[in-house]
Amino acid sequence: YSHPLSLTQLKGNIRWKRTQKKWRLTTKKVQAFDKKMKIKISGRMEIPVAGGTPDSNLSVTLRHGQLSQLQKYLPDQYLPDVAHQLSKAQLGGHLSKANLLIKGKGQQTHFQFKGHLNQLSVINYQLPTDVKTGLTVKGLSGYLDIEPNKGSLRLKQAAVTLNMPNLYSHPLSLTQLNGTLRWQRDQKQWRLTTKKLQAFDKKMKIQVSGRVDIPREGSVPYTHLKVTLRKGQFSRVPHYIPDKKSPQLAHWFNNAQLKGRLSKAHALIQGPINALFDDTSRFEFKADINNAHINYAQGWPHLSRLKAQVVIQKRSLTITAQRGKILNSKVRHLAVEIADLSAKAPLINVVGNTQGQAADGLRFVQKSPLHKTVDLGILELDGLIDLQLKLAIPLDDKSGTVQGKITFKNTRLHDKSLDITLTDVAGTLNFGNDKVSAKNMQGKLLGNPVRFSIITLRNKRPKRTTVQLTGLADPLFLSQQLTQLNPAFAQLPLHRFLSGTTHWTTTLNFPNEEVTGNNYTDIHLEADLLGMNIKLPAPLGKTAQEQQPLSLSVRLYSEGASSKGAKIKEEIGDTVVKSPAQRKNRRRLGPSQTVVKSPNRRRNRRVLLHTVVKSPLDRGNRGVLRTTNQTVVKSPIERENRDVLLGGILVRVRYGDKLNGVFRFNKTGLERGTLILGTTPAHLPKQAHLNIEGHTPNLSITTWLNQLKAKNENNGQRTITNYQLPITLLTDIHFDRFEMLGQTFANVALQAKYAKHRWMAAITGTGIEGQIIFDLAENAPSLDLNFRELTLTIPQTQTPTENQETNQETLPEPRRLPSLSFHCDALQIGDINLGNVDLHTQPNHDGLKLNLQAQARGLNLQAKGQWRYVVQRHQTVLQASLTSESIDLMLQQLGYQNPPIVGEQSQITLNAYWQGAPHQFKLSTLVGTLSLVIMEGHIVEVEPGTVGRLFGLFDVYTLHRRISLDFSDVFNKGFGFSTIAGIFFIKDGRARTEHLILQAPSARIKISGQTSLVGKNYDQIVTVFPHLSNPLPVAGALTGGLSGGIAALVLQQLLQKELEKVLNYQYHITGPWEKPKIVPLSKHQ
Repeated sequence: YSHPLSLTQLKGNIRWKRTQKKWRLTTKKVQAFDKKMKIKISGRMEIPVAGGTPDSNLSVTLRHGQLSQLQKYLPDQYLPDVAHQLSKAQLGGHLSKANLLIKGKGQQTHFQFKGHLNQLSVINYQLPTDVKTGLTVKGLSGYLDIEPNKGSLRLKQAAVTLNMPNLYSHPLSLTQLNGTLRWQRDQKQWRLTTKKLQAFDKKMKIQVSGRVDIPREGSVPYTHLKVTLRKGQFSRVPHYIPDKKSPQLAHWFNNAQLKGRLSKAHALIQGPINALFDDTSRFEFKADINNAHINYAQGWPHLSRLKAQVVIQKRSLTITAQRGKILNSKVRHLAVEIADLSAKAPLINVVGNTQGQAADGLRFVQKSPLHKTVDLGILELDGLIDLQLKLAIPLDDKSGTVQGKITFKNTRLHDKSLDITLTDVAGTLNFGNDKVSAKNMQGKLLGNPVRFSIITLRNKRPKRTTVQLTGLADPLFLSQQLTQLNPAFAQLPLHRFLSGTTHWTTTLNFPNEEVTGNNYTDIHLEADLLGMNIKLPAPLGKTAQEQQPLSLSVRLYSEGASSKGAKIKEEIGDTVVKSPAQRKNRRRLGPSQTVVKSPNRRRNRRVLLHTVVKSPLDRGNRGVLRTTNQTVVKSPIERENRDVLLGGILVRVRYGDKLNGVFRFNKTGLERGTLILGTTPAHLPKQAHLNIEGHTPNLSITTWLNQLKAKNENNGQRTITNYQLPITLLTDIHFDRFEMLGQTFANVALQAKYAKHRWMAAITGTGIEGQIIFDLAENAPSLDLNFRELTLTIPQTQTPTENQETNQETLPEPRRLPSLSFHCDALQIGDINLGNVDLHTQPNHDGLKLNLQAQARGLNLQAKGQWRYVVQRHQTVLQASLTSESIDLMLQQLGYQNPPIVGEQSQITLNAYWQGAPHQFKLSTLVGTLSLVIMEGHIVEVEPGTVGRLFGLFDVYTLHRRISLDFSDVFNKGFGFSTIAGIFFIKDGRARTEHLILQAPSARIKISGQTSLVGKNYDQIVTVFPHLSNPLPVAGALTGGLSGGIAALVLQQLLQKELEKVLNYQYHITGPWEKPKIVPLSKHQ
């Protein structure tokens, strides 16, 4: 060592022995400290008596030290290079355990250092080479083995950052470094080798094997490395391209917007590290990529979903794809080559063969520089095709050469503006730099045989095309037609409730050039729906055997074009020819005959307040239906007022005798419309309203909600509760039968209004009359229900038992629910009469606060609670009090026609909680206390029902048959009592009590034990304490027959208190509620 070694707290034993020639010093355990590092020395040292170099065989163990102390213990006289580099590295971290071996004498002394490292850190250590390289290490754990001319480092979980500014403009960072790094020194160089050094770059696994030779004089390192990349992202590949040495290659990679999964890649790096792309070096990179995205040239359609191999050799780049997509077309074979990346304007050659949709072949033209010379207009071709491509594209944004040929069968002719498609079109599409051409196209519509005709009047301006098609329609066809009305219709899952096919006829008239006045398209569809099954609730559902005519007429206006009123008048004409149904009903429709109101609806008109505005149908439209003598037949669209036709979409629909409607759409969606349930013709309202009116026999809201819920769950779309209607909605509908949430009402009139995120409704019918206000304000939504009368039934549904697992349901966060205010003057639920009821909920930071009040004759219910949601768990806390001045009247209000208890005042108080939402109440999870007080009454000997069995009260009925004393005066007409009081502790489905007391004139009964509320069984002890206020029978039993009532009376008065203490009878009650077993226990006297 060129420096002293200083130790403190030295302790231990050293033995020495002298022979003729030498002193021998030995020790087994000498301990010392260097700062906080613990040092242990063992071994021997032989020192010649005559002087000279000692011969050592020592083992030095270091524990719990700092890595910054490591260089001090390496013999710098023998390891000058290692010691010097360690001093420059500024090591940080811990030396958990290390061992220094010193063996030999003089120049023959051998040193070896082995040790475990923890959390080693190196900050920007500069490697001793001409190529500037900074090394940063964090969190390294491993094992270090150093000898004079070699060593190794076994790495574990290290994070390494390399800064190589001569090669990269960015650092290279790796994590989870694992493996063994070995080094060996000879006279000329250091050689670093590794067989399997592994690391991660984000999720990509990297493995390095090979060697790096670093000349001792510090010149350029020579590499011979093989790097393997696995399971990474293709986008990380440019990160490893030395952009300082090959800027063109790095630039192309960066512009290529690479995406995809790198399944496996190999890189071979051989030669001086600063000349990887020169002729003196060898650099090869081969990568297998899956699901890759490559933007091979700016302005040209990119390649996607590729399974390909990327090869870089010297200055060339080749990508060979076995499969993939270009504009959704399947790639059969594709080669992308850049022959010379060092050229000023590298040329990309693309040669490939793809299979896919013909539309993508045309899209290739539209999305490439070819669109400047070729305009496809509103038509496009689509379908399965074979596409041959040969491109030569300069990277300097100059135009290239393109040649292509599409050979296809079973393809489609598609009008983008109408979304109308013809399939099975045969022909050839050729395209190049100067033209795109297609000939001899004919086919089918949506896979069904069709008859069609196309007429284009090219000798007249503006140029328009008329197409008429007749064939079979399926749900897909109808979905496409509805999508043309509004893109929102594309979300309708027609395939879920429509099946089968039906005959249809469609007439289209559309423009094929953009000039003033040529900006509209007319579509008219008719179908009898025979053969189509509509799986929807009433009134829309039908079987395939039923015929239900459907007609749909649409006029579409293109954006940006303008039309004059005179021009529209010229196209449409002054009069309208009515359909036969309209002519037949012309004279029968008057202002007061538009909608036939039921007596119930007229009677309850005042209930609807001012919130519902009558539709134009209620006011009448005398001038709409009129006769005509002209013979020109206009489309149904032309029957509406002409001033609404300028811009947007106008739609009229009729569905047999079930409904008909007219709607106008603008750029933002529905602008106005009317939907009539029934046959009365609908007319477009003047105001921006959606009117829904008419009459339908039956409607089930639950069935419709289930249908919509299934649609939303399967398609991941928003539910109707958070959907905001774009315009005001007015409804005025009558139902003979109306079902909602399992409740059915008859002769119902529903009138409602929706405007500005607020629903207001009035509903009247048999057993229901009230108003509903639902405010959908984003910050404070609220639901207000105010009923004068509400009669509900208890659904006869099969509910799971308490121990049975129920289906998991997704619960809302209670603090996000709207506040609720519910009031009903007379609420009846089955046989239960709750009378005047008020329920209020209010969300707060902890969940949802609940308050409930119910008052009826003989019944007063007060409850408050909290639906909590904490740490993603639901819990309900409830405090309830049920009081009554007459318990038998209270039980009658609760549905017991023959109450088992007759009495005066009573009070039942419950303090409880359970895990889950309020509606997830189960006896098995309820935890709480229930207190019971009943004054002045008697228990009637009738079938007690659930109330009696709940706490074991009914067992009193059978006790008198098992007690030897005479209590006939007590039990003859029911068990009279002055007080019943007790407290029950409820947990795990069991109610336990220690003091349920029945105080009667002749006896006091105490019940203790528990009742299973889930298993419905008993385990109770009943103790009877007879009173001596009626002494004769008792005294006779006690004295064995004292003669004379006077003696008994005197004895009773003297001994009453003492006898009550010592005289009692006990009974053990076990078994099920239906047939309990009562066993007398020992009698204490």
